[in-house]
Amino acid sequence: SGRYLYLGIASIAGTLRAAGHEVVVLDPVAKKMSAATVAESVVQTGARFLGMGPFTVDIHDAAEIARQVKQRNPSITTVLGGWHVSAIPAETLAEFPAFDIAVVGEGELPFHALANGASPEDIPGIVFRKPSGDIHATPPQSELVDLTALPPPAWNLFNLNDYPYVPVEPLRACPFNCAFCFKGATGRHVREKEPEALVAEIEELVTRNRVRNFSLAGSGTFPVRREHAMAVCQAIQERGLRIHWETSTRTDLLDRELLEAMKAAGCYGISFGIESGDPHILDKCNKGIDLDVAEDVIRLCHDIGIESELTFVLGLPYETPASIERTRQFALKVRPYSTLASFAILTPYPGTKAYEMAERNEGGLRLKTTDWRAYAKASGEAIAHECFKEGELKRYQARLYLSYYFTFTSPRTMLRAFFARSAVGLRDLRSLVALLERLVH
Repeated sequence: SGRYLYLGIASIAGTLRAAGHEVVVLDPVAKKMSAATVAESVVQTGARFLGMGPFTVDIHDAAEIARQVKQRNPSITTVLGGWHVSAIPAETLAEFPAFDIAVVGEGELPFHALANGASPEDIPGIVFRKPSGDIHATPPQSELVDLTALPPPAWNLFNLNDYPYVPVEPLRACPFNCAFCFKGATGRHVREKEPEALVAEIEELVTRNRVRNFSLAGSGTFPVRREHAMAVCQAIQERGLRIHWETSTRTDLLDRELLEAMKAAGCYGISFGIESGDPHILDKCNKGIDLDVAEDVIRLCHDIGIESELTFVLGLPYETPASIERTRQFALKVRPYSTLASFAILTPYPGTKAYEMAERNEGGLRLKTTDWRAYAKASGEAIAHECFKEGELKRYQARLYLSYYFTFTSPRTMLRAFFARSAVGLRDLRSLVALLERLVH
């Protein structure tokens, strides 16, 4: 997970610990561990299970760790969870023979059942490899996790000083249906954690671990329901917690009163998925936002004193040079009021509508490869687009970055972006050099 914590891993670990199981957590990226070192560490713990939750681009690395663990101790059961395997579980087990079990959807209940000795055939929501080698799927999970009833994540298994913030989960799932997002790991039925339970969890981290920086993005969207968000903000203030937190949500879910409550409760930054400045592209991707409303909310954030990061995606279905220009114009229009912007190139993850369209050569998209190592977030290496020549989207990406950060930008605005809490990438010289290289290749 690098410098960022996996909330899912911590939540499963907390569930297992509460049931009396011994759990060890390893973070190979943060600790710069090789696959061999990780495998040795796993075997030395005497573990019965190895659980991993890799993103698509990391699946080969996870498979190599699992292979080396199996090489050293074949009796360890390797269990995979997360977005990628929830989208294509049987295919993942067929592709990578070192994986024994795939958990489809939420991991707490299936992993708890496995650790308690239940037979895989009796656990809903998993796909597993039989001794014969055949791959078998059980019926989907019918029981949804009650967030308030869950034990707290086992953060004491991590060195929290290694990470910029600790994620907490006000809610789980996202009710929206964007073409480039996969909802199969959590579903679309939103479950909220009771505000008092959430804030008690935050207070424990403040008191015991001296944590001050948090992310409330949960499954990627908070707030969703206004009343719940207001109650969370009120509970933070009533406990007198002096914390700083960021989140990610949609512009059509906010208003001045809610933003002011969020600011008073310690919110310093919000990431907004704008995706495109072209209403036609937004409609085709099921985004369902109004750009005028988005502009108003970005202005509100500026007036109230909350940093805003705008995320855009280039190369979406039906994208054209003209629609990218409209995206550039919108980004420039809100530049005086926004803090940061990112311009990704579409990566069509398995399980998304965009992936299915690329498989069918629909919307101008075509899959170039199913080598998952090419599926880095925002890289655009996995698809070709009929409206753009090879490398052209990368050049557009560089132009939009330079346009946003350097066109009609005052020194004060540049400094505000450079020193924003979430502007680590802007301060990375290697990132800037890579961006300039895209203009000339």
